[in-house]
Amino acid sequence: MPPFSPPYENPIEKEIIISAYRTVFDRVSLENAKFLYLKREKESLFYWANGVSQLCLVLEPFVNAEDASEIKTKVLDWLRDQDHLFMKEDFLFK
Repeated sequence: MPPFSPPYENPIEKEIIISAYRTVFDRVSLENAKFLYLKREKESLFYWANGVSQLCLVLEPFVNAEDASEIKTKVLDWLRDQDHLFMKEDFLFK
């Protein structure tokens, strides 16, 4: 399991955030959505996908959909600058 940071450090809070991810991916699957913004009491969740990639962000609860979209753009720009961190070729291991 990945490391968690505040406020998701205890088992109950960890389950809450994992449940939030499940909710996002369930809704995206049911609606065949490319974009989803979900505001909750303790966080805002933003999901974006294109034909190649998908990104799910957990943000502060006061972040609105427009700001979340701007953050998504900044994250994607940063990821493009970190191209060396990602394997882009399919490897066959024998």
